[in-house]
Amino acid sequence: SSLFYHTEQYVDFLTKQRGLSEKTIYRHTYWTEKFLCFLRCQQKSPSLPIFNIVDVDKFIEKEGGRLQRSTQHSLAGVLRSFLRFLYLSGKLRIDLSCLVTSPRLYKLASLPSVLDPSEVQKILDSVDRSRKAGLQQYGILILLTTYGLRAGEVANLKLEDIDWRNETVHIAPGKTGQDLWLPLT
Repeated sequence: SSLFYHTEQYVDFLTKQRGLSEKTIYRHTYWTEKFLCFLRCQQKSPSLPIFNIVDVDKFIEKEGGRLQRSTQHSLAGVLRSFLRFLYLSGKLRIDLSCLVTSPRLYKLASLPSVLDPSEVQKILDSVDRSRKAGLQQYGILILLTTYGLRAGEVANLKLEDIDWRNETVHIAPGKTGQDLWLPLT
């Protein structure tokens, strides 16, 4: 159950009107309640404290400083949605939602950094291959570094996926949705 009267109404709106998933509603609830705490809103009070866009900006600045850009973007979206709800339900006289700005997200910003070959070799050399577990770890690292497989693709590999005669390894459909047949190295 929500801590705040306004959050309960908002969750009801998100569920019935917008049909959002439970996970998305949880995220909205989390940020909405933090925002209401920031405003020192009384938990079960139907009245909101008086606030303006400066207060919203202060909240975003306070919370956003420790968040990744994508989470800051999500926080701004939740606040826009909540403020729009408050306005449309008559709890705010001014629609503040259009004044909430999101940080800019750049298309390639989330690309992982790449290790240079000498760093990869150091990692491979650090594995104790005299033990069975070390051989398994080494094999996993080779699959990750040589083929560029994702962790889930490696985890889903089975012995039957290796075609020793044709010297290929089958990678089940993952993120791309396509079967891959790669040459054994």
